[in-house]
Amino acid sequence: MGVRGLWVQFTPFFVDSLKEHRHIVASFWGVIVILGLHFGPIALENITSDIRVITSGTDTYMQESLRAADELLEMFPRLASEKALIRLSRDDKGFVVNDQAATFVESIQESVSNFRPEGLLLGVSSIYDYWKPTWAFSEPPGFIKDLFIINQGSAMIITITLNMSYTDQLEYVSDAVKAMVTHAETQLLSPVRMTATVGGDLMMRQDLSVAVQADIAIVHSLTLPIAMAMLAVFFRSIKIMLVPAITITLSLITATLIAYTVSLFMPLHYLVPGLVASITMACSVDYSLFFLARLKDEVADKQTPILKAIKISTENAGYTVMTSGLGLSLGFVSLCLFPIDAMVCAGISCAASIMAIVFINLTVIPTMICTWPQFFEKSWTKGDCFNGWQLPSIIRPEVAGDEKEPAHDVNGNNGHFNPPEPLKNTMSQSEPREILWWDAFGWWVIKQKYLIIIGGCVLALVVCPATLSTVYTSSPQVIFPNGYPSMNFARELIDSYGEGMIWPTLLLLKSKEGSVLSDDFFRASERLLRRVNETMSNAEVQSVIGLMYLDGGYTRWSDLEVMVDFANGDCGAKERSVLRNQMASSITDTAHVAAELASTAGNAIQGVLSGPTPNGVPQEDQVAKLAGAFGALLGQAARKGSDSIQHARAHPADAIEPGVRGISKSVGDVASSLQREIVLGAKATGALCLDIEAMISQYVYDNRSTVVLISMLHPFGNEMESWLREFYAGSIVASDFPEITFSISGFGPNYLSMQMYTLSWFLSVIFITGSAISVVLFLSYSSVVIAIRSALTNLFSISFVFGVLSLIYSDTVGVTWLVPIVTFSILIGLNMDYDVFLITGILEAKTAGLSTDEAIVKGMVVNGNVIGVAGVIMATAFGGLLFSSTVLNQQLALVIIIDVLFDTVFIQSMFVPAIMAVLGEKNWWPLTIASKPRNKESNGEGDRDPLHTGPRSDGPASASPAYIGSDTRHV
Repeated sequence: MGVRGLWVQFTPFFVDSLKEHRHIVASFWGVIVILGLHFGPIALENITSDIRVITSGTDTYMQESLRAADELLEMFPRLASEKALIRLSRDDKGFVVNDQAATFVESIQESVSNFRPEGLLLGVSSIYDYWKPTWAFSEPPGFIKDLFIINQGSAMIITITLNMSYTDQLEYVSDAVKAMVTHAETQLLSPVRMTATVGGDLMMRQDLSVAVQADIAIVHSLTLPIAMAMLAVFFRSIKIMLVPAITITLSLITATLIAYTVSLFMPLHYLVPGLVASITMACSVDYSLFFLARLKDEVADKQTPILKAIKISTENAGYTVMTSGLGLSLGFVSLCLFPIDAMVCAGISCAASIMAIVFINLTVIPTMICTWPQFFEKSWTKGDCFNGWQLPSIIRPEVAGDEKEPAHDVNGNNGHFNPPEPLKNTMSQSEPREILWWDAFGWWVIKQKYLIIIGGCVLALVVCPATLSTVYTSSPQVIFPNGYPSMNFARELIDSYGEGMIWPTLLLLKSKEGSVLSDDFFRASERLLRRVNETMSNAEVQSVIGLMYLDGGYTRWSDLEVMVDFANGDCGAKERSVLRNQMASSITDTAHVAAELASTAGNAIQGVLSGPTPNGVPQEDQVAKLAGAFGALLGQAARKGSDSIQHARAHPADAIEPGVRGISKSVGDVASSLQREIVLGAKATGALCLDIEAMISQYVYDNRSTVVLISMLHPFGNEMESWLREFYAGSIVASDFPEITFSISGFGPNYLSMQMYTLSWFLSVIFITGSAISVVLFLSYSSVVIAIRSALTNLFSISFVFGVLSLIYSDTVGVTWLVPIVTFSILIGLNMDYDVFLITGILEAKTAGLSTDEAIVKGMVVNGNVIGVAGVIMATAFGGLLFSSTVLNQQLALVIIIDVLFDTVFIQSMFVPAIMAVLGEKNWWPLTIASKPRNKESNGEGDRDPLHTGPRSDGPASASPAYIGSDTRHV
């Protein structure tokens, strides 16, 4: 006895138990509703966009990528951590750096330092950390300006670095940062109007959480009414509509409870809630539709008593629903084979939700109908809405005795469609004389079967190959919601800097011996960077930022060390204090001391200070005057005079090092002895306020490691993916650089590595999932051919859909790499779903004695409308995600909609029937289900319809069809 036979035996006991214990059933689902309403919304508060690898294997590039990411986060948290960005802009489009902006930044810094709990906000970074305007220079050097100034100088970026644990308190942290900005804005009231905007990772995460809830609201508010309206048209009864309304509501609440339960054990990825809501609604509607359609057919058309009809529907439609649900659940369980937590979360949540939907439909529907049979009694036949009107494709044929002429003419019989004689003999007195549209269409498909199969093959050859050339992307622009302030802010930064500057590739360099702050390490790093640049020739490098590569050229540490000597982060305050301490009791004594250092220095200082000092002039002004004398001395000693000073003002970063070299060359030993005093005087002038030491500290960790930022023009494109593959394959040989160990990290490389690693599992998952579903079909129908044919048509349908997606998106934004991974499991389950609906009707007709062609047509008549309506409802359910603010959800919805429509309109309605017509009796191999004459006089209220498999609900179990559980048997 097969699986179906066991279910047939169990059904009477199951239905009777539901009827007897209906109060327990109601109480159980009532508790589920209460728990779901309480805990479900909590799950939506902990949405994450993070994707983490669960297992990376051993000695793989994924393991190397994870190790590099961990090292980078430990050594350079300000570069590797997520950030909140504040854009401060002038409304009049003037240069943004002024006293108001400085006060605003100080307020933010103070608020961050006072934030509790400590360690959640790691610090504030702004242009003022590295440069400040002075009396000589009102604009920063180019390499500083490029990091912080945007919009042609009218706006600046201020960064708050976040500890990665902030995601656990996302709402609290985001509210706190907004409050900090609001408080700091009080400093911007005058005289220049300025505006502050908050964005970055922090706000993108919060907007993502809001967008997820908006997507779910769209699915519920838009698709649910449409789906319910279609069911109302199908059943023509408000009373019957109460049943799917209850099962759908119960399914959605149960699904949220399942999502909450899953979120207790793993992060709930933002993709999951919308996906669960859509698949729950679609499957709940489909299963309710299939179950109630079969029940309506029993009660209305065959006049079966209600309790008996429930048992018949449960053993037939219920078995189909279980088979479908199991196959679809297996498809989602296969997501757990992918080694990333987001897929495991989606797989478990969706699979558990689908099995819950099956359980709901198998328990709630029979219980409701058994409890209130009189309430639904007349609704099965007459209906109670639309005044009996139905869609043309759902019109029931007229009963015997009606004189209406049939409207079909497929055989040229004067407007009358004459089916084959054996099919006429299958009609009892209660069956119609008029042939439905599906009959005519079914026989047309069988007649044109070879043409349909050829057309399908041509379609496969034209569209399916595009799947192999799909351009995938892991760019945040397709993940985070469009139209929200945070994403608008991000796009503005991308327009200003480029995507590669926002999400750079980070090259982590570590010295094997000695400090990274040495000429030897800089020379070795230069050789490595040149090699990296050679291998990146196709990846379009946008810029490189590192200590050994500044202003578009390589540099030595000794050159950089000279700039460190002139590091002047406090704008000369320290140096002026030193000068003040060196001053004697009067300004004349100070000038005399300076004159003794060198005659040139003395003359310069005396010339500046020879004029009388006005009474009441503060000593600080006198110190500034002295500092100016040292600045003049710097120019004289370098023999550059005014030209050197003008060049220094225009290009401070370029002028410092040549100026010092000029000092040594022109003054010789005297300059060497005076160097400390010259540097002291130059810095004391406050002409240049540039903190080189702060910049170096940002790129150096413990003097043993440094990082280089490489910005790619397309950091998530195919060129970068190809370079990354070559890098992990050893395109840069480590033994060629014995002084250095190096690794690659950053948002782009990490996500690309995850993309490559996950997609490398795709073929294995396809094989395992396809095999598992084929086994389910074989166990359900005991036919190897059905299982193999279903797998092949399923593969054709999925390849076609992915080919269409590739043709649409590959040349634009690219296909989000998560889409094929997630949708494959959905598509293979849905396609099998509709295949099961069709096969069930065909097999029932075949078992009743029809030939294969007749059974195919009868199966299309019985379940054609159900499959069509189910497909439209499924497309409607996912249609809500087309209005999602994220490209990922839009692509996901588009894939499912195209697949559902293609599968229901072409595959199940034409391609599969054509293939089955060609195969004939081989469809059932290894079974042999022989055709036999029908009993024309099979009628009466107690008789079962000859197309039903399984025993009478009130009959013995031995009445099971002979094919069940057999290998080869004639019926």
